[in-house]
Amino acid sequence: MVLEQKFHFKNWVEFELNGYQDKLVNLPDYRRCTMVIIKGNFQNNFGAIMKKVEIPISHLSKEHIDKLKEVPLFQEIRAYESMIEDKTNLSPISPIPVDLAVTWFNGVYQGMQYISTRKEFTI
Repeated sequence: MVLEQKFHFKNWVEFELNGYQDKLVNLPDYRRCTMVIIKGNFQNNFGAIMKKVEIPISHLSKEHIDKLKEVPLFQEIRAYESMIEDKTNLSPISPIPVDLAVTWFNGVYQGMQYISTRKEFTI
């Protein structure tokens, strides 16, 4: 039993130091950021652009909302330490696939067409 615990602890330390290579399989809950805001850029037919506006997601299914409201933090711990030390980007972003975003967000703002979206979360 003690040997098994040491093996798991050793794996955990290696994952934390080197990143979770299999991304979501062994990722602990504390490495799933759920304080996420969806923001995007939109343009109308006259060229007016709305940049980095928060996008409502209540019209989506619970399954899609749950996926959008989470950012897995699978990189090595040093990558996140660097972000904190840098202090120039305290709101990292995570992309949203374009094919999904077009379907979900085009028409969210009347008269505006979707250009791009992203998930933002705070350090």
